[in-house]
Amino acid sequence: MTLNPDTSKLLFFISGLVIGAILTYLRSIWLTTRKEQLELIHKQLDEFFGPLYIATLSSKVAMNESIKSNNGAVFKNENHPTKEEIENWKNWMINVLMPINQTIENLILTKAHVIYKKNIPRELIDFLAHISAYKVIIANWESNGSNIYLANERFPKYILDYAESEFNKLKEKQLQIIGKRKLV
Repeated sequence: MTLNPDTSKLLFFISGLVIGAILTYLRSIWLTTRKEQLELIHKQLDEFFGPLYIATLSSKVAMNESIKSNNGAVFKNENHPTKEEIENWKNWMINVLMPINQTIENLILTKAHVIYKKNIPRELIDFLAHISAYKVIIANWESNGSNIYLANERFPKYILDYAESEFNKLKEKQLQIIGKRKLV
């Protein structure tokens, strides 16, 4: 069976329309998926990992400054700190470190839902244990002048590594999706 030229042209035209419609539909799905991925990454960076990274970094800087202010150590002898060392430590904890810690705690408690992992990372749980211990210590300082000045649950320094690593992974993914090469 041979098709006349007009029928061939019509079939070719209809085939072109169908293929064009399918390609437009597939591109629409791809663009929607890409847009949703970028929105998710932006939300994670904006609401959690960006603020977490900045807050943990500022906590590290503040802790280093508190150590400098005390001649290179929180306490020269942790078992027998001087009254001046204890007062300096309390001042740094109450006025500088705890406000930063409370910012981090608030982020974890209100924005951890953007992490999208099966379990809450150990770094965050350890941090919450640390700040909880210091809340009790500081409350005791204020109510009864307690001489307990350090928590058994030390600051999990690896939370900064976690925050920085997750922040950088998301930035790389974001740049990859928008077509940029590398994070500078």
